[in-house]
Amino acid sequence: MKSKIFITLLISLSVAFAGTSWANWITQESGTTQNINAIHFPSNTVGYAAGGAGTALKSTNGGTTWAVFPGMSASDFNDVFFPSTSAGYFLTTKEAYKSDGATVTEVGSTFAVAANTNFLRGHNYGARISIVGYNLATAPATSYLVTSDDGLAWTTTNITNLIDGASFAVGGVFTTGEGAAIDTWLWGVTSTGSNCAINYNAATATINSVTYFDSAVNDLFFYDRLSGFIALADGTVSRTTTGGTGWNNVDPFPSSVSPLNAIFFITKDFGWVAGDSGVTAYTTDGGSNWGIYDYTPATNIQDIFVRLVYPGELAGVYAYMCGDIGRIYRLRSPTVTALTPSTRYRGWIGTIEVSGTDFMPSYPGGSPLSSAFMKSGETSFDYDVDVRSTTYESASKIVINIFIDPSIEAGTRDLLVTNPDSTATREINALTIINGSGEVTISRVSINGNVYPEALLSETPATTVSPNPRISFDISTILPNSLNASTVRAKVVARYNEGINIVTVIEDIPSSYIRFDDSTVPPLKAYVENFIFNANLPNTDGRPVTLFFYAEDDAGHVGIIRYDLYTEGGGGGTAVEETRAITTPVEIDGGGNFYATVWTKNGNLPDQIQWIIVSGARTGQVIYRKTFSKTGAFGTKKMDVSVRADRARLTAQTQDLRPDRAAQIGMSIFIDPATGKRIAKAPILLIPGSMLQHHIR
Repeated sequence: MKSKIFITLLISLSVAFAGTSWANWITQESGTTQNINAIHFPSNTVGYAAGGAGTALKSTNGGTTWAVFPGMSASDFNDVFFPSTSAGYFLTTKEAYKSDGATVTEVGSTFAVAANTNFLRGHNYGARISIVGYNLATAPATSYLVTSDDGLAWTTTNITNLIDGASFAVGGVFTTGEGAAIDTWLWGVTSTGSNCAINYNAATATINSVTYFDSAVNDLFFYDRLSGFIALADGTVSRTTTGGTGWNNVDPFPSSVSPLNAIFFITKDFGWVAGDSGVTAYTTDGGSNWGIYDYTPATNIQDIFVRLVYPGELAGVYAYMCGDIGRIYRLRSPTVTALTPSTRYRGWIGTIEVSGTDFMPSYPGGSPLSSAFMKSGETSFDYDVDVRSTTYESASKIVINIFIDPSIEAGTRDLLVTNPDSTATREINALTIINGSGEVTISRVSINGNVYPEALLSETPATTVSPNPRISFDISTILPNSLNASTVRAKVVARYNEGINIVTVIEDIPSSYIRFDDSTVPPLKAYVENFIFNANLPNTDGRPVTLFFYAEDDAGHVGIIRYDLYTEGGGGGTAVEETRAITTPVEIDGGGNFYATVWTKNGNLPDQIQWIIVSGARTGQVIYRKTFSKTGAFGTKKMDVSVRADRARLTAQTQDLRPDRAAQIGMSIFIDPATGKRIAKAPILLIPGSMLQHHIR
């Protein structure tokens, strides 16, 4: 009948809301027109079903086809459940059978019950097997609970008089627990007509609690000892999060009063319910909100079974229902048939259309439609292919927005698509990522007026960055490609950690901030100027943040450049305001030495300072890099620390410089190597030959 899979999520107790979800329950060929009352799958492929007039069926291909399972009587079957793939039970109106999956043995005659007892339901928790029956031929009618811990020796308990003052006609059983502690839940109706669910301690033959309901209890499911759900004949679901000490009702079908006959949960939040007239719904928040399947069978549903499976080693579900006139249904998973485009460059940002079948939208309060990429053969998501959003457009089309990290390994990626009801598909080698063509380049990047040479890319975090920086950069392509207002796409991307999550902010740069160079036809250059990036970066000192500057030409070639920076301090000030370099024209002595003086505004002179000189104020090569320390430790030069602790003089030799072009403006950058933060920078004039360097104010 039912089994349990242990996954822990939190339950929500908000107001119930029903929404519509699109999906296909497809009919499986059962080979019978008899009513089918129970269905169970002990594995992904092997399943059993049982129903009227001796109908016992087995499938070995996941429910696609069914064959008669022989060896039993022509009695009506009430339930079938398999605690393992090699041991299961068929329960009829007169007999109880045990099966190894190939043969059956009648075991009901070994129970201490009256002849022709109607065996109604069975369930197991670990090794504990529980079966309940009811016999109208006895006087008074008798209810039985039969238990076993090995399937060989059985203990029979008469539970007719469980409730003082009224006899009890049992309707079903469900077992749950923690370790050796087992709760046995019984439900049924008293001789006075009261519908109830009983938490019964079979070990001590005592009742823990009794709860009465206004409508008949048709099915009960506990995910764990606290989280339980009841399907009621008035079309509502009652739920508890306190182990049955308190219950509240929710209505999955506000427009229907069809009795609910079956309920099944794979976590304490995620479950399904079904009933008469084919009403079927699922919840992802413990029953507060429900998605109603728009396709519903025309027949009454008697049982539902859901199995958590791993398509491509990632969680999904296989769900089955059975009902009147031989109906068996399977919940069809989505499929992916094509991605457009299916090949993209490293660093690409954009949308991909995914064609397929059976995609579903979410409902208010429910889990979203989602997608993710993975390397083939791996089970974890590849977060360097960052899926920004997954949008439902129709049952045959979804659109995903992605950012491919420029440092990602080229190759193919699988696509996983998961519907809100957790049906899922994994398309192998769906997306191919290729190396960039080099036809688009980004240069002269400016952040808040500070220009960053490409030579510092990923080598030294050169500065802090404000929450909403002002951005400028240049874009270039080569013939036969071009840049123009109708085709160029420019973006800015920020990525940083927020706890264990990676936050990615992507913003399109409007054409009003892009100026095109008309010196060539077609244009091959464009300039992004003074765009305010509304990233709202965290104002936390020392938080690493990566900025990407991105553009595409009219042929879809990608240019992207990356800078590893830090968010600025909580007071809004940057490190530049805390520590400044004073380089009144750079001093040069007769021995070819030149000097830079660094002083700190707040008196906290770093133990080490790295001095970097770049040939070119906007782009260029690092022509000098040296680390100075207060002690002159190995690998460093010693700072000349003055009598003031907040001031140091750095000394280098002109022959250390290697400018190889005409006179040009360069850049002196001073870094605290312990934190990677820039503490100052200043432009200088580089004159080859004479090697004169002057600070430019």
